[in-house]
Amino acid sequence: MKRFAFSLIILLALAPSSLSASVTLGDADRDGVLTLADAEAVARVVVGFERRGSIHPVAADVNCDREVTMTDVLLIAQFVTSGQAFPC
Repeated sequence: MKRFAFSLIILLALAPSSLSASVTLGDADRDGVLTLADAEAVARVVVGFERRGSIHPVAADVNCDREVTMTDVLLIAQFVTSGQAFPC
C-alpha cells in the first residue's frame, strides 16, 4: 500500500499543469460524468483490486493532497449523493 501511494505521489508531482487543467475533478474513470462508478473505480485501485492505470490519478485526488486514498473515495461518493463540494 505504501509503495502504491508513493508511486501516485510521484506521478502527481510530475503531472504537467496543462494535464491538470483539462481534467474534471472526481471523474476518475474518465467517462465525462461523475457517478458512484468513479468512487468504486478509485476504491478498487486503493485496495489493490485494479491496476492504478485504470483511473486518472489527478481526477481521483479530489482533496488535492497528492495521494489517492479512501478519503478521495468517500469525498467522491459524498459529492455524487449529496452535492457536497470537494475541499479543493
